[in-house]
Amino acid sequence: TEHIGGVIFHPDGKRIISCSNDRSIKIWDRTKRQGNTPLEGKKYGGQVAAFSPDGTQIALGFFSGGSPTIGIWNARTQQKIIELSGHLDNVTSAMFSPSGKQLVSGSFDKTVRLWDLRTGQALFTFDDHKDLIYDVAFSPDGNLIASTSIDGTARVWNVSDGEQLAIFSEHPRSVIGLAFSPDGKQIASVGHDPLVRLWDPKTGREIATLEPSGDHYFQKVAFSPDGHQVVTGGSYGHVAVWETASRKLLSKFQGHEGLLSALSFSRDGHRLATSSRDNTVKLWDTATWQNLITFNDSIGSVNAISFSPDGKWLLSDGQMFFVLRDGRPR
Repeated sequence: TEHIGGVIFHPDGKRIISCSNDRSIKIWDRTKRQGNTPLEGKKYGGQVAAFSPDGTQIALGFFSGGSPTIGIWNARTQQKIIELSGHLDNVTSAMFSPSGKQLVSGSFDKTVRLWDLRTGQALFTFDDHKDLIYDVAFSPDGNLIASTSIDGTARVWNVSDGEQLAIFSEHPRSVIGLAFSPDGKQIASVGHDPLVRLWDPKTGREIATLEPSGDHYFQKVAFSPDGHQVVTGGSYGHVAVWETASRKLLSKFQGHEGLLSALSFSRDGHRLATSSRDNTVKLWDTATWQNLITFNDSIGSVNAISFSPDGKWLLSDGQMFFVLRDGRPR
């Protein structure tokens, strides 16, 4: 079985989409636990996947005729709506705007592109980065987009006019992951250095640095749904949790034996799931940060995890389904 590079639940909680390095894109019916390949997944190599906020559309990065392309599909009929062409190399990340009318994408070709999904045209192509793009994101209000790059910078642009608002270059090496706070007033970014940095997306001014001590680096970061906490994970399986307002380190623990590859909050924020290259998925109680259970029967290293919208299911790219009752394993 090949590793799956991305896995997400449809907002209805019943369907799942996954993309894999075995050149397949699959939609899964959670109730039947069977996969199919209606999105031409065996023909094209799936790289990234995203559902629109209302669940009506799916964005998939793949290769068409040897060229990197982003396809937009109708999630119900599974018919292709439009293709977005322009990137010159692998698409590494993609995200719908909160309105669902636009898409931002990043690529190995060092560009970030903002797409109009009605016309399929790129509204803006941002070529300010000097190396490949790791991550892209919309702000919660959809007015800003942000990106991270191996060039050591994170950048923010205004969606309305394409103006570059901020360049954040305090990370000494590659910037890997970022997340907007739920109110959109802060960005947390992580990279190949031991600090988590909080900064203002409109000015690029650093607000605070969070240092857990140690020489490990982080590559995953997330705000809790209420914005009160920042959680990071990275090398050697370490997980660190801070209170956003006070910058106080609330907890630091050895979550896994290998590189932490993904983390996901349940929608209510009561649970955090983490996955690792050590072939395990762990579920944590966010009130106590105690490990509730460790799932270790995955196939190969785990690269992606996702909660269903109702919080009752936890999915990993090892194609495991965990039924949860009141946030706890059944």
